Amino acid sequence: GTNFAVNGGAAVSSTGGITVANTGTLAINNAALNITDSGAFAQTGAGGTTLANSTINTNEQNIGFNGPVTLTTGATTLSTGPGAGGNITFTGTLNSDATNRNLTLGGRTGTATFTSAVGGAGAATALGDLTIADATPVNANSTVRAANVVQQASTGGGTSTFTGLITTTGGTGLSLTGTNFAVNGGAAVSSTGGIGVNNSGTLTIGATPLNLTGTGGFSQTSTAGTGTVTLNGSTINTNDRSIGFASNVSLATGGVLLNTTTGNTGNITFTGTVAGGQALTATSGG
Repeated sequence: GTNFAVNGGAAVSSTGGITVANTGTLAINNAALNITDSGAFAQTGAGGTTLANSTINTNEQNIGFNGPVTLTTGATTLSTGPGAGGNITFTGTLNSDATNRNLTLGGRTGTATFTSAVGGAGAATALGDLTIADATPVNANSTVRAANVVQQASTGGGTSTFTGLITTTGGTGLSLTGTNFAVNGGAAVSSTGGIGVNNSGTLTIGATPLNLTGTGGFSQTSTAGTGTVTLNGSTINTNDRSIGFASNVSLATGGVLLNTTTGNTGNITFTGTVAGGQALTATSGG
């Protein structure tokens, strides 16, 4: 059909799910959609979806949006349950309205995929906190703009890959915890936020610069003690804040530039080994 408004929630059991093929707008308003058996949630039409202070829960089944999604009022939570989890997919764009809204992907998600841009091209449509509790992995195929971007775990492994520029403006910035990460599209981190990665597998950073222009630094750690870092012609710039690597670092392709030199307190620290046949330039004010 054309336009739909779901205001009272839903409780779907047995093998049934929820499918909406809308050419207009699907509005889910202050509603909890609970699918407790083997059904999924699928928005399949070309129309857009607005999510206002709502939750969608499945029992390890997929949640998918084909059209553009706008977060309007309050915070939204999507969860595929505590087990192996279904996938959560946004095929179209994902934006906030004029206020930066929070989105949480809860439970233990399979693959979380953002095919198109998240947060649009400007501050007005950026998300608030984008929190991913546990995904195996995250695929962000375009730009991501939010106050803070946080992945808390990746229990099932995989490589969370960020292809486009990540822009954050909040107090946390970019925080990634899990197995493998590939940050290929660069980052622009302002305000008090920094970049923190705690990887038990491999962290790969591409050639597009990571620019931290506020009061946050860059920190790579590995609580498991098994993490490694691969720098592919990478550049990391901070605003007189530290850059640190706890794990062994490989300089794989192209020269690497690490720069903290706007003041005199930004240290650059390698706790593990540094290897590879590429040039490394480390300019520190500390």
